[in-house]
Amino acid sequence: MKPACLDAVEKALGRPLTAGEAEKIESQVNLQMRLAGRKDPTAWSALSSTQRLEQGAKAAAEAMLHEVQKKAQRLRLQIGVHDRIDNALNDRMEERDEAAKRTKPGDLLRDASGILAFDVKGHGFTSVETWAHSIANESFGRLMPLWNAVKGFAGLFEDAKGVSSLVRELFGEDTGDADAKAAARAWHQVVDELRDRANAAGLDIGKLDEWHYPQSHSQARVALAGLAKWVSDTLPLLDRAKYLHEDGASMSDEEVSDMLRNVYDTITSDGISKSEPGAPKGYGSTASRLSQHRAVFYKDAASFLTYQAKYGERNLWSVLTGHIRAVSRDTALAEVAGPNARATFDYFNDRALKQEMALNPTAANKIKSAYKFNQTLFDYVAGSREVVNQKIQDVGQAFRNFEVASKLGQVVITALGDEAGMAATAFANRVPWTESMARELTYMSPGNATDRAIAAHAGLGINGIIGGLNRFGQEDLQLSGGVGSAAGARLLTAKLANATLHLSGAEAMWDARRRGLGSVLMSYLGKTVASVDHFADINPADHGVLANKGISEADWQVWKKAELEDWGMKHGVLTPKSVWSIPDEQLQPLGDPRTLKRHAATALLGHVLEETGMGVMDTGARERARMSIGTTAGTVGGELVRSGMLFKGFSASMMMKHWARASDMPTGRDRVMYATKLMTVSLILGAVANQLRALVAGQDPHNIAEPVFWGDAALRGGGLGFYGEFLHSELTSHDTSLIPALMGPLATEAETIWNLTGGAAFKAMRGERTDEGAHALRFIQGNIPLLNMWYTRAAMNHLLWNDLQEAASPGYLDRMQNRAFIQKGTTWWWDPHEGLPSAAPDFGKLWQPELGAEQLQRLKDTAGLQ
Repeated sequence: MKPACLDAVEKALGRPLTAGEAEKIESQVNLQMRLAGRKDPTAWSALSSTQRLEQGAKAAAEAMLHEVQKKAQRLRLQIGVHDRIDNALNDRMEERDEAAKRTKPGDLLRDASGILAFDVKGHGFTSVETWAHSIANESFGRLMPLWNAVKGFAGLFEDAKGVSSLVRELFGEDTGDADAKAAARAWHQVVDELRDRANAAGLDIGKLDEWHYPQSHSQARVALAGLAKWVSDTLPLLDRAKYLHEDGASMSDEEVSDMLRNVYDTITSDGISKSEPGAPKGYGSTASRLSQHRAVFYKDAASFLTYQAKYGERNLWSVLTGHIRAVSRDTALAEVAGPNARATFDYFNDRALKQEMALNPTAANKIKSAYKFNQTLFDYVAGSREVVNQKIQDVGQAFRNFEVASKLGQVVITALGDEAGMAATAFANRVPWTESMARELTYMSPGNATDRAIAAHAGLGINGIIGGLNRFGQEDLQLSGGVGSAAGARLLTAKLANATLHLSGAEAMWDARRRGLGSVLMSYLGKTVASVDHFADINPADHGVLANKGISEADWQVWKKAELEDWGMKHGVLTPKSVWSIPDEQLQPLGDPRTLKRHAATALLGHVLEETGMGVMDTGARERARMSIGTTAGTVGGELVRSGMLFKGFSASMMMKHWARASDMPTGRDRVMYATKLMTVSLILGAVANQLRALVAGQDPHNIAEPVFWGDAALRGGGLGFYGEFLHSELTSHDTSLIPALMGPLATEAETIWNLTGGAAFKAMRGERTDEGAHALRFIQGNIPLLNMWYTRAAMNHLLWNDLQEAASPGYLDRMQNRAFIQKGTTWWWDPHEGLPSAAPDFGKLWQPELGAEQLQRLKDTAGLQ
């Protein structure tokens, strides 16, 4: 370090430097001088070299002091988090002791996993997963102006003009567009709050004036372009006023190009170029994430859009929502598990392992498996899951997306059975299911856009909005677009899958359910808060699962001071907005008002989102980790497992969440009531769904007097309706056998292709009829995305596909009808031969007790019963 620099730093610090500090401080001074030059290049250039050095030294000293203070803050936060988790785990053990429940192998490790992910058996915890979900949803609710500014036709496309205006406003350019201004203002407010909150939790995110929104770089596109072309394309787009030497002189083209070469290495190596060989690898400290300095600065909005169109990977909406999720996740990790979340969790997971092995040494394998699962769960929650081979993962995900796009056009009918989860969740929370259903219908009404917007602002039912513009963006549906064919297929099929769920009405239905149940929960929570003085007075008998949630007394007292909102319901509604609206002076006796509001609002929305996720059956990190069966994404085995579990997520989550909650209800009566509501409503709505599917397909109603009908309904209500066909025959109507069906759509598609080729050839050699022409057309029809919607499929069949199948295999429709009648007794109100129906459904077929008695007798004979 130069003597003048050394003197300046020592003067700023007020003490002599040690020998080891000089080199580190010199680089810090140089960094601070460059950062100061970026903020105001003109003023910086006007300073003398001595003045610039003094300012740099002062800023470096302040940065060093900030680093010391940040370390102290992190240590203090880490100790506080450790004590809170330790107390919660100890309370859970005491709760078991008081209830005279034996600690079974895996119980303590499951308790520890509650730190990470929502667990219906967890008591006294609000997990990282829930906390992150709550922070993100509250932020998304406040970003409704942004969504409205960029939303295009039917919420499927980004509005190009809206995107351009928004980006220009974010770059400080006046567009005269009021919607874009409101959107930019909302974005800045939200990200500033997230940044302040993250830093209060121990992270260290600097505020950059030019941080308009996060950048997106496609590793594949940048690598495909090559170093020379990428640098030559990027260099003219940069704000050269940001690239200065410490003395204020502008960097030359060659110097900026050298900097870009380093950026290129970082992008194309996915950051590996910055790693040290042999250095420890892993998640690292939560507090160290999101603190890197930006290296690429664009001179204006047009330059940014030019770069993103050529080298970006995602559209605007997905970039913004991805950033919100990432900051929310890291903030939640720090707030729930401390600035060094990995170390915190490893400690409690290791401790639980030690305790488990001492208590149950004969169950070592089960205990070690639970321990390993917890380690995997951390990676799911922290967003640090390893993808071994991105191309393999892209291919697997593209297949799964395509199956969703082509197979789930009727999911809105199938999902009627989901209402059983709403009924059971309402019971568990001691709120009326009928009121929840009424609110759900209100939110479905096309004329209630205002009510939907109010709920969305409160963070309720915004899943469709969040994922909305991930469907179609500015990349214009290019299959590869420079990102590679596998990644291009993944992106395109993801948009088609999302579009299918949107156009089928399923998204709207699920969001209406979340809003319906969520609004009722907030309403009755407001009523409860007003009537109960302390959270310790909450009990399971009167208030349900609320008593088991990780809500603090401070949260409760803050909620009591909130003025409830009027949503036109029986009671006022306690919302995050009502919490934030509490005057600071009312909270000052309890502590820092901002901190109290922040925590209370997140705890409120977290509880509601956990329960709406039970009602609508969101598949959380715990369930996804279970269903991966220990495999890794990006491996052939891992992708096969994920494809095998496709369409089984609802039923698997139902077993892992609802049946676990049923067993955890406080009394035997509650356990029976919960299970009864779940099974009864599921059965009834499964039956309704099957009848609706039949009517939409042109079939007469099924006979409800037949025992097999109710077995089929039970499977439909449990999310396994596809397997109901095996109650009638060894093969489905599409000639799918049981084993491939259990293995998932990849196996069933492979079986279908074999039946159309090799299987058909063998049948032909034996002189059997194959109908391969009709079956090939049926296979094609079933694999055209957006075609098989519940409201268009019957019309398309009768106007096009049935005639084509009959032409390809004469007599096919008669054979298909005969087979359906023999196997299921199916008759048709809209004959497959007819373009238009000639009769109405025969509802007399709905109740045929004599046929039901015959079927029951056949079942008894098959089972060998008298």
